[in-house]
This record gives sequence, C-alpha cells and structure tokens, in this order.
Amino acid sequence: MNVSGSIIVSLLSLSLSLFSFPAFSKDLMIPSYEGGYANPQDGNVLFADYYILVNIGHGKVNELFINLPQEIGILNGVNVTDRDGRIIAMNYTMNKDSISIRFAQPLHQENLKIMLKSVKYPIIKTRTLLFYLSARLNGESNFIPFGTARINLYD
Repeated sequence: MNVSGSIIVSLLSLSLSLFSFPAFSKDLMIPSYEGGYANPQDGNVLFADYYILVNIGHGKVNELFINLPQEIGILNGVNVTDRDGRIIAMNYTMNKDSISIRFAQPLHQENLKIMLKSVKYPIIKTRTLLFYLSARLNGESNFIPFGTARINLYD
C-alpha cells in the first residue's frame, strides 16, 4: 500500500470513530403522531369521543403526556387500545390542562388509539383543536415532544 492509500484509510477510520453511525436512531425511537378525529365530528354536539392515533416507534415508551386545549372537559376518562382493539394496561392522571398516561410495561412498536371519552367543549371558538403530545422513553427523565394532534369539528 502506498502513502496516499494509508492516509485515506487512516482518515476513513478516524471519521468513522468521530461520527456515530446511527445519528437518526433517536428520531426512530420517539413516537409519531398518525392522526386524530372526533366521533361525531359535529361541532354542535355537546359530547363527543376524541381519538388520537400514535405510532410508538422503535423506542420503549413508559409514558405519554397530552396538553389539552383550553375549556375542554373529559367526563368519562381515557382508554388506550392497540391496532387490534386490545386494551393496553395503563394508568392515567388528568387535570384541566393535561393528561399523563403511564403504561404498566414499556411499549415498543405499537400502534395506539387513545380515546378521550365524552369530551365536552362548551364554547366553540374554533373548529380545530390542538393537543400537544410528548413521550418519556424508558430510562429517560424528560419528556420529548413528538407532535401535535389536530382534531377538526364541522357544522
């Protein structure tokens, strides 16, 4: 091997050691927002069920956090199911501003349907409601924001 060949090999091995390969892996580990809707979608209905669809991704998620729009009330709690409709074991806490959903076991590669049951939105100021979503991965102490659920209401 000549001098220029050994310099190239040295530079290549140096660059491989300086830059970790899966720079995108953290992005693959956090969940992604897949959609949201109300049933019924009529803005004039006093109560409706709201659904937020989340793909957990490749990470292990311990907890989801949802910031609620102002003046919204959830009367009958929260339910979480997987793609096949099986109920996911979890506990939740809720106040007027947010919902925290803590899973019994860390979730990995699940498609979730989060159901907010009997949502009351008494004063319709807008026809689009935004729910800010974040997740806490297994072993992490902070929540990582991953999306904004958008639920549209119609006349």
